[in-house]
Amino acid sequence: MRALCLGLVALSLAACEDIPRKDYDDFRERTARARSEGQDGETGGSLQDLTGRWLLHALLQGGIDLGLIVELEPASEPVEGEIPRVYTSRIWLWRQDIPPVACDAGTPCPNNRTCNSYGTCDSPPLVVTTTTVNDDGTFQLIADPLDLGTEVLNSAEPVKARVIMNSRSTGPDNWCGDAEGSVVSPLTLNLAGSRFSAFRHVPQDWVCKVAVEDGEPRDCVGDEVADNKNYEHVYQALPFKCAAQPGDVEPPAPDMGVAPDGGPTRPAAPDLSAVDSMARDLTGNWLLDAKVNGAIPLQLWLSMIYTAGVDGSANLDGALRSVTASPGTPALATFTTTVGADGRFEIWLPGLSISTDLATVQADILLAGATLPDAICGIAAGQVNQPPLGALTERTTFHAEPWDPTTEVPMGRPFACPAE
Repeated sequence: MRALCLGLVALSLAACEDIPRKDYDDFRERTARARSEGQDGETGGSLQDLTGRWLLHALLQGGIDLGLIVELEPASEPVEGEIPRVYTSRIWLWRQDIPPVACDAGTPCPNNRTCNSYGTCDSPPLVVTTTTVNDDGTFQLIADPLDLGTEVLNSAEPVKARVIMNSRSTGPDNWCGDAEGSVVSPLTLNLAGSRFSAFRHVPQDWVCKVAVEDGEPRDCVGDEVADNKNYEHVYQALPFKCAAQPGDVEPPAPDMGVAPDGGPTRPAAPDLSAVDSMARDLTGNWLLDAKVNGAIPLQLWLSMIYTAGVDGSANLDGALRSVTASPGTPALATFTTTVGADGRFEIWLPGLSISTDLATVQADILLAGATLPDAICGIAAGQVNQPPLGALTERTTFHAEPWDPTTEVPMGRPFACPAE
């Protein structure tokens, strides 16, 4: 695919090479102060003209890392010298129109999209609503319903939510606040305690970058321009909450079942008596597919060494890694356990930490497993401590089959023991 220089949405092709870098630098300069978490900010809100397009970064309860584009347009012709109070609000997912497609009177937009005032194509917004700003600069932005699609949680069903953003303007180029509401599908999740922050943004700010380990992101080249994930750094570089105010106190982290002596409490093992199990050598690499509470999918690379004992039982040593990890990458967790003569086992993983595209998940998890002729499977119990999802339900299941880590990760695999 031909490389696309995003500068064409603003100027001529002759200036393409220099414009993306300059636009990105300008964007970073405008938002530099907001990225400083420890800096004092103004207290309360302030009445501002919010007309324009905004890039919003939110961290919703449950670890949903979300980017939105919000456009605020005065609902009526503004009176000269007065700040608009009522706006028509349009909301898009950040990646709906990435990479940007240039348009003008002679170059219409494809696929039912419209040409905006910035000279790029917009898909139909997910939400159109009316927002009224109070005298002190506070307002509620209500997105109901908000269909986030399947990629937000990598789920089979679209994530649908009702989100109420309690906002305050902190200056001409930022508004932020706390969100409430709920995710209603494919799981039910209270969003109270979610946070967000929004900054002025135009399509020309989308400059394709690729993360560089231990270095600054570099410009995209070739087919990388078409990979939406390369743009995530633009919104993820922004804070997801209001800047700290003098006297602010962070709420204490919930104990989430931590034992009084400071160690996690091992839960009771789920009952797998209905699953037939057999003893056999489990040495090798496995692809583990799981679903958390029956809704959130998860894939991990499981490596195990099985050492049989004289009494029919066995010792099992293993390690868990991301499916995208290269051989030799340090494990997310290691374990040693015993496999019974019937092939049943328990793997206790206290303090397990997994970094995903959405967030870093920290949990204390017990895997109760059974050995099948060509797989292992079972049920998990325990707590997800961060984000604070609480106790896992009996619908948290897993299924693993032998896998060669040098091959592609297959999709559409089972995530639970076979039904009777």
